[in-house]
Amino acid sequence: MDDALNAFWAIQHARSINTAAKAWWNAKAMHPAIFRALRMESTGPAAIYAAMPFRLWRDPDGNHCILVAMPCPKFFSDDCWLTIETVLAWYPSTGAICDLEDDSPDKILGEAPFGNTAVDVYAEPFAFFRAMAETRAQWVTRYLAEYGKDWRRPLSEPRLIPGLLVTGDVAKVRWASAALPAELRCHGMDPVAVNRAILRQSNLPRALPANNHRLAA
Repeated sequence: MDDALNAFWAIQHARSINTAAKAWWNAKAMHPAIFRALRMESTGPAAIYAAMPFRLWRDPDGNHCILVAMPCPKFFSDDCWLTIETVLAWYPSTGAICDLEDDSPDKILGEAPFGNTAVDVYAEPFAFFRAMAETRAQWVTRYLAEYGKDWRRPLSEPRLIPGLLVTGDVAKVRWASAALPAELRCHGMDPVAVNRAILRQSNLPRALPANNHRLAA
């Protein structure tokens, strides 16, 4: 009983804190500006499900942007924002993007699902977010084709994040090569530059002539 009460009060405390995820939850969902930014239709269940991670928000400077939740709360099972791990602010007119809780400029966002042999890597926010919307639309279309519109059926929703988004300088982001699949499909960036950055950070051993050590001494 005590454990259940502690868990209950922990959730209530988490909900009371102002976080980026809470800002996303309170922002405007399904706004026409979201569909314009994603260049997609706004009607039908596929479009609605595709647009769920995106919400219109006014930042502290008074500028409109689109907040993106990763992962998006699940349609049926999540009744609040506590499952959101990252919230991005996207300014479609300029292409600018920032993590609301981590302002470091050079980073990798998104995820490479465990066990995949390949992952898509994007340099442009629009391409990444459009791919996210398309991934969600395709998934819910397949679900509806198989189960119809019986929304009472338990819905096991995957995270539906389309890959990785690189912000900033490819050479400066931290490429965790051990966690990456064998193949990176690059969109909007030079694969040679990506390979060079990964090799530079991989700490591979370097072969030198045997007399180099003696000469240095």
